[in-house]
Amino acid sequence: MIIHIGQAKVLSTFLQKEVFAKIDKVVWSDEDLSGLVLNWRSGSLTRDVMLQGLKVCYPDAKIIVCIRKPWNSWVGSIYNQYVKQGGFKSFDSFVKEDFDTYFLYQDYYVSTIKKIFNDVFVLDFSTFIKNKSGVISDLCTFIGCDVPYDIDYDKIYNKGWSGFRLFLGRLRAIAFKASRIFMECDKNG
Repeated sequence: MIIHIGQAKVLSTFLQKEVFAKIDKVVWSDEDLSGLVLNWRSGSLTRDVMLQGLKVCYPDAKIIVCIRKPWNSWVGSIYNQYVKQGGFKSFDSFVKEDFDTYFLYQDYYVSTIKKIFNDVFVLDFSTFIKNKSGVISDLCTFIGCDVPYDIDYDKIYNKGWSGFRLFLGRLRAIAFKASRIFMECDKNG
């Protein structure tokens, strides 16, 4: 069993569509396996429970885990997705109130996975950006398959919004929330 423990905003969709869907091996790829980043401070519990559950069910699994540093790049990307999905808080409020900072300890997470599983491939996002074909070649060697011939290395999935569009997205979410509050006030007299 090969398991990709995807983390939000760290190449999961790219790997699923450009690599895993094009090889002759089955790779279970799921972001939920890494815990819930926006789980209001309980994501760390989810993450640890997931790892232990995977070990019980698949003790000999080969694990692929992707990490993204520096943390501000990763959290910024998660924040961008949060706003795209209707979030309205400022970045600082988002990090303080909604983001489980346990997820910033990427080195600890990787060392925990390596203590639990014997065969682990760590894909670093910044290394991938610098050497896409080399990283995918190493990944396919780990999986035990050929590199797909038709990977679109320039394809960007779930592209984030620029600063101004992000600002407009927050305004839209704030206006929507305010309109819902006013509608409730009208209902209640």
